Amino acid sequence: MDAPLLAAVQAFAGSLGTRVLALPAGPNSLGLGALGLVPRDGGRSYAQLAQAPAAFISRLDPAAQGLPARARGFTVVHDTHLTATARQADVVLPAVTNYEKRGTTVNLEGRLLPLQQAAVSSGEAADLIRALSALAEALRVRTTVRGQRSAQALVAQRLGQPVDSLPQGGTVVTSLPRPAAPASGLTHTPRLWDMPLTHRETASDWAEHISSLVDNRWELPMHGTSSSAPRSAPGSVPTPGGDD
Repeated sequence: MDAPLLAAVQAFAGSLGTRVLALPAGPNSLGLGALGLVPRDGGRSYAQLAQAPAAFISRLDPAAQGLPARARGFTVVHDTHLTATARQADVVLPAVTNYEKRGTTVNLEGRLLPLQQAAVSSGEAADLIRALSALAEALRVRTTVRGQRSAQALVAQRLGQPVDSLPQGGTVVTSLPRPAAPASGLTHTPRLWDMPLTHRETASDWAEHISSLVDNRWELPMHGTSSSAPRSAPGSVPTPGGDD
């Protein structure tokens, strides 16, 4: 980032009492990496999926990206919709959506947050733990994780932080574990986007604009807490803000 722009962003964040969090590529993989769920020696890439004797694919659609979507022998797909990959599977298991899950998630700050299940009927759909447990039972494989409680116990062991009774605002873990790269060299390098973005404004334009927000003492539009935020009249539609 351009130095004057970075300085303006940091000054702006400081004036609001907040911090700057960089948005890297593959942010959703932060929790997976902390738990050591990364490619291991002997693992296969998508390009080698057709060589595997069996495969379990959950909430991914490689067929839509033009990648192999079937194992050589047997393929099970666990998803919320009948995707292009699911249409090629031998068995399709219904998955719950993100709103029907309960458990723990982690954000870019390293904050562990409780995930509450919405009050909806998910029918026969199951989360990943239940789906894998059912598959393991069918294969007569005994696993250490069979439900949410055992999963939370394993997460607490690996992160050194209990997650079964997190406060609503979550808890920050100062140093999440970072997995070592596998010796096989089987790694994944995520990208934010395939095409470069173009902006009409220059970095100096953005720096000047952000500096003006600091000079004018701009506040976060938190509804009902900001002195600069207009109050809505009774019965009117509230103005969108930080906590709406």
